[in-house]
Amino acid sequence: MKVAFDLVDVAFDMGSVLHGRQEEIDHELIDGRGRVTLPYARPMDIAAEKYVSLVTFRRSGDPVHSPMWLAPLPGGRCGFSTDGTAGKVKRIRNNGTVTMQACSMRGVVTAGAPVVTGTAVVVEGDELDSIESAIVAKYGWQARIVGVPSAVKRLLRRPNHSVGIVVTLDA
Repeated sequence: MKVAFDLVDVAFDMGSVLHGRQEEIDHELIDGRGRVTLPYARPMDIAAEKYVSLVTFRRSGDPVHSPMWLAPLPGGRCGFSTDGTAGKVKRIRNNGTVTMQACSMRGVVTAGAPVVTGTAVVVEGDELDSIESAIVAKYGWQARIVGVPSAVKRLLRRPNHSVGIVVTLDA
């Protein structure tokens, strides 16, 4: 079913707004709040989202959803940093298959958001530093505030268990 409507106040996932154009859009692409969600032109476009729901899988195969920040990395990859003792790290080390969807800060998946699949690996050292730099570049002052506990640990010479997760997206 196609629905024709005026796109004056319809915001797309990537944040752009089209004014005054008539378009025909599949009815399934309109979420409950009248917003249009379109499949990403490229899987890497998921990195433009502010919050992403990362789905990792337990040994039993059960999915576990975790909302997080995600930053684009060179080579068509994306990544995030997290505590090395987090459950998602253990799950990724066991099974690197992940899926991602746009979501809210609280992890509520955006209605109609496309699912992007990929393979995640845990990294440390220089790769972790590049991920943290990419996160700061994308999220600015918010990322700096979130990074304060890690900075305090470094000042107190306490072990910092942060690791990076690099996701290579499927085409």
